[in-house]
Amino acid sequence: MISDEVKIPKGIFPVILKHGEGEGFHFLPCRVKGEKGFYYYVHYASNRMLMIREDGTVPPYEEVKSPLCLATFFLGHCQSLEEMRDLYAIYNPFFTVEKLLHKLDPLLRPVLAHDMRHALDVFIEAVTSVLEYKRRGEEVLSQAEAYAKQFMNEEAVLTRRDFDEMERFRKPIVYHLHQMDKVQVDSYQDREKLVRYLGSSISFYQIRLWWLYRRLKVYHDRMLEGYAPEEEEDVNELERKLADAKWRTKVEEKDLEEIEKLAINPK
Repeated sequence: MISDEVKIPKGIFPVILKHGEGEGFHFLPCRVKGEKGFYYYVHYASNRMLMIREDGTVPPYEEVKSPLCLATFFLGHCQSLEEMRDLYAIYNPFFTVEKLLHKLDPLLRPVLAHDMRHALDVFIEAVTSVLEYKRRGEEVLSQAEAYAKQFMNEEAVLTRRDFDEMERFRKPIVYHLHQMDKVQVDSYQDREKLVRYLGSSISFYQIRLWWLYRRLKVYHDRMLEGYAPEEEEDVNELERKLADAKWRTKVEEKDLEEIEKLAINPK
């Protein structure tokens, strides 16, 4: 999410080129606030990182360690937003499933036994829930994207508070994504029972009904494709760890070690 088409301050551009050794780079347009002033963040194609003071000087690593980490973690959040947007798009076919069930419901309900009507209701409710979780999650995702976008201009200043705000968006985005899978897992037995019943009871000569059933079966079979039950526990475990200050401190220490290796500010 680092912009390639930004206005780089005149006093900063020569410094970027001097330390770039001829390689390409990405420039974070906003200034990053540190204890001793404001800085610009540069990420080179070789994965090296540089923090430049707004007066065009390159300060020592110890001075820029905090704002450098802030910029790096912030951009990590921005990248995860792009990945989350792609994950949410995977659930777009549920709009088609909803339409199929809407067409099938009046055709099936009058002739279904009680247990099959229940299975149909579970299927419909599951799809409705998935789409509602998708709507809520994407709403938060859009808010997070809009918040991050404001730092893609030279007038903005990135602070620790802004990073904390981005962190606040993360939890509901992941939660709603996780809930969409949970709904599918919880409804699987009833959905499978209904699809099997329809497959054994609908004649090929019932052309419209058979065609709707076949399409529904295709989508049903694709639900949870690639999903492993242990993923649910992995998500829960990650959330528990993120809430543990000691665990987060250890992770941040490892990240700091990696950042220090990649930073080219004088050490």
